[in-house]
Amino acid sequence: MRISLSKTVSAVVIFFLGTAIFLLSPKIRAEGAPIPGCPGDLNGDGVIDFSDLLKMAQNYGQSSASLGSGDLNGDGSINEADLKLLASHYSHSCPSVAFPKSMAALGDSITAGFFSLFPLIPQPGPSVGPNENFNWATGFGNFSPISNMIIRSNAEHLNEISEGLRTPFKFYGIIESNAEGTAESAPVDIYLGAKALDVLRNQLPRLHTWSLKNLNKDYPDYVTLFIGANDLCDGTTKEDFGENVSSIVLTLTTANPDIHILLVPLPESILNLNQIAGSTVTPLGRLLGLPGATCDQFWSARNICPNLTSPNSTAPLFAYNQMLELVRDYYNENHPDRVRLSDSVRSLTLSPEDLAADCFHPNFKAQERIADATWADAWWNY
Repeated sequence: MRISLSKTVSAVVIFFLGTAIFLLSPKIRAEGAPIPGCPGDLNGDGVIDFSDLLKMAQNYGQSSASLGSGDLNGDGSINEADLKLLASHYSHSCPSVAFPKSMAALGDSITAGFFSLFPLIPQPGPSVGPNENFNWATGFGNFSPISNMIIRSNAEHLNEISEGLRTPFKFYGIIESNAEGTAESAPVDIYLGAKALDVLRNQLPRLHTWSLKNLNKDYPDYVTLFIGANDLCDGTTKEDFGENVSSIVLTLTTANPDIHILLVPLPESILNLNQIAGSTVTPLGRLLGLPGATCDQFWSARNICPNLTSPNSTAPLFAYNQMLELVRDYYNENHPDRVRLSDSVRSLTLSPEDLAADCFHPNFKAQERIADATWADAWWNY
């Protein structure tokens, strides 16, 4: 519905629309005490409800408006765009954890968006744009010309919230050069092939340097860690993997008492990778002089992670994920809910349509699924 009526009539329209939203929307409440003042909470009571809608109605059509009066998108006026933003959060409580003002993404080539624009199953439309713009964590403004989808990364969600709160947001990770916001891209090469020990030895020191320079503190407020594929491929024991992840978390939590860390496990369905995609023809076969080569032939020719790509894989993925659970539980004993594990990613089921042409990395479609799953498991999905 296009709202372009007089202020009085618009207020009436909003009143009845709000009543419908109120009656039809599920009542969702965040755990713990809400943080008042999240976008849409115009009266500061920690809940986006009918009283906020009425306040917007009273100010509808104003120019030179403020956040508290209803200008949720910061364009200076209260209009239909603000109404839509309020409706998207209607009946929700504000998160019980303060919104982070900074973020960083640690991990491997999955977090780097490697091969994300080269799908295994051909899709209509051109493959254009840098791969790093299509990653789940810090990809930004990443509209996919292939799928007509937008991969709304964790960083993009948080930047939108920060814009609504009129607060700056800074983030660090694999970022395309024209990303909005205050961002800095990490060197891609430190992600490719990275294992947990590489994150500890190489990525954390670089992040620390960036944080001191840009945040004036040791580490950001929110850090994601998606690691484990290369450890599985190289045969890292579950004990060493768990110890390295624990050391990463210890370094972050000791330096920044207010940090929140999202540990992202590998989907357990990848243990069936050979069954999922082994017989699928890959477009990369022609690069090996093997037109029509299937994924299992490609994996064998390039020696791609036999621990995961061979039939009846016995890679200790379940043990790795149990290590992540132990790390989460240990650090939450004294600081509840500072570390989370994305169970939504762990339970993702994969198909050939989710894979890149190397039959191994997630393509843009799977990146979008990971983005949605991790955001659902984060603290600020209100």
